[in-house]
Amino acid sequence: MEEVRVDIKEIVKSLEGYRTIVLYDSVTPTIPIIKTLIEMYKEGYVVIFSNSAFRKFRIISNIAGIDTSNLKMVVMNETGRCGDAYACFSYEDLDDFVAFASKLEGLIVLWGHWTLKRIVKEDRYWRLAFDVFDALHPKAWGFSFAPKHTYTPYERSLLSMLYDVTAIVKKVGEPYMFGEEVYSLEIFESVLKEVLPGTVYFMIDKDYSFIPR
Repeated sequence: MEEVRVDIKEIVKSLEGYRTIVLYDSVTPTIPIIKTLIEMYKEGYVVIFSNSAFRKFRIISNIAGIDTSNLKMVVMNETGRCGDAYACFSYEDLDDFVAFASKLEGLIVLWGHWTLKRIVKEDRYWRLAFDVFDALHPKAWGFSFAPKHTYTPYERSLLSMLYDVTAIVKKVGEPYMFGEEVYSLEIFESVLKEVLPGTVYFMIDKDYSFIPR
């Protein structure tokens, strides 16, 4: 695919109002995307699907200096209890969760939803995914993050039915200059004329901000 030399922040900005899934091999290159999103929009919802994913998101926020004070955390876990989160649901409350999700507007970040594949039956997992997206408010938009290896090619084709844009981030080749790692963000599928399929390359600063390459 054609290499697109634009600021990766411009791509993130151009996806406002749309639904994007980011598939990754390593979580590291997703961090500047999450940081950019939250710095740009300040407010929104982060929907997290297990206690371990909640813990990891908090660690990522701390190491990257991401201010989450204005974010509403929504957590799903075994017990339906999660301390200071904005809302919490157990894995038995899936219908209640769908009803809750239907009322959300604005930016939504989905984190850890692949863990549900190990908890609920496969057909229920996909039915839940389609139920949630069918129920979402028209003004709900955002980014979903998932490890690429957790979905088969067929399952990734199902995911693409739910999202306007499918992106893949990964580390590429050997370190660049002075041992700096280089990463790529590939727009793999897009229904948007403003965001065409292509690839941008970047490095990551010490504070987990983008460094264009």
